[in-house]
Amino acid sequence: MVVLLHDIDILTWLWHDAEIYSLKTDWAKDGELSVRLRCKMNPDEDQQPLRELGIQSALLDVYFQNTLTLKTTTYGCYSARDVVYHWEIIGASPLLDELRDKFRMKIEGLIHHHIQCSGSTLDIVCTNIGLEEIPKLEVAGC
Repeated sequence: MVVLLHDIDILTWLWHDAEIYSLKTDWAKDGELSVRLRCKMNPDEDQQPLRELGIQSALLDVYFQNTLTLKTTTYGCYSARDVVYHWEIIGASPLLDELRDKFRMKIEGLIHHHIQCSGSTLDIVCTNIGLEEIPKLEVAGC
C-alpha cells in the first residue's frame, strides 16, 4: 500500500547512500505517467521516520505520482549498484520553467526532484510522492 508523503524533506537526508535496485515507468490509460524508484535504505541511517509511517522494511519504492518529466543519465558499467549521494528538492528550476513555457502549464504544486547518484542522475517533476514497502521475497539478493 502506498503511503503518501506530506513531509517530503525526509527524502533529502534519509535516502543518502541508499542502493538503487530499479527505476520503472508506467503510463495509465489516461496517459498519466508514474515512476517507481526501488531502493534499499542504508542501515546506518535513522529509519525512525519510516517506522512512524508504518514502514518496517528497508526495501521500498519511492512512488512519483503524476510525473510530468523524467530525465535521466544512467550508466551500467559499474562494479556495484548505483547509490544515492544527494537528493535535492528544487523550488525553481530551468526544468520547471521549460514545462511552463513549452506546455503553457501552471507550475504551482509541481516538485522537482534532482537525485545525484554514484553514477546516474535523475530529474523527476511530479505532483505527489509516496512510499511503498516491498517484501523481501520480491527482490533476490536483499
